[in-house]
Amino acid sequence: MKTYSIFLTLVIIGYISFRSAVYWLEGMDYQELSSKESPNGATLLTHIQSMNEGSHAPYGDHLILSRRGVNSSGEGYVVFAGYCESLEYLWISSQAISINCLSKDDEKSIKTLAAEAYGIRVVFNENF
Repeated sequence: MKTYSIFLTLVIIGYISFRSAVYWLEGMDYQELSSKESPNGATLLTHIQSMNEGSHAPYGDHLILSRRGVNSSGEGYVVFAGYCESLEYLWISSQAISINCLSKDDEKSIKTLAAEAYGIRVVFNENF
């Protein structure tokens, strides 16, 4: 019985260690720069910088709309991904957001742009 308890304890510690490592490694895929909560508090718009090749805009800007905080780059809905010299975003209302992107001249700046997500309209202004 003692051997079984030790084995079970080691399995639990191993599982917790594995999940912690996965959580930590996922965080290395992006850097969260800022976030803004909707006026009614139901939705969050988060600006992240991609740190890998496997995203909508590798090493670019991403705006992610979510019902809660973004804990990994795979959570939420990407409403914008691209390359901007300057990126500004704001809530017009609880049902609309405005995204302003001053494009970089050397590449196509917009990689992903949603018109609507979660019933929230996206208004985009390039080279504002």
